[in-house]
Amino acid sequence: MTPRRFDLVSLTTLAFVFSLALGAVAVAAVALAWTILNTTGVFSDLQQFAARTPGLDTMDVYDVVGLDRVLVVAAMSAAAGLVLVPAAAFLCGAGYNAISRRIGAPLA
Repeated sequence: MTPRRFDLVSLTTLAFVFSLALGAVAVAAVALAWTILNTTGVFSDLQQFAARTPGLDTMDVYDVVGLDRVLVVAAMSAAAGLVLVPAAAFLCGAGYNAISRRIGAPLA
């Protein structure tokens, strides 16, 4: 059984809900990964390395990879996906419908 036509509203809604869930999971995963890296001391090791490196001795690692900055980037990526994924699903569905109409597939 193969689809002959896609309902574009349903397809776009499904893609929106999927990207919303995926964005929430991605932000939570980034927060968890940052917490694990901070707890294991990776960022403090990077800070010590930067202190020993000429030219980086005044740099604070937490200014670059602080939790607030990392979560903002993850949330912005999720928001971009919230727009781009449904748009791509709509375009793919419209293209599929146009091609199936062009080749003469019977209506479902």
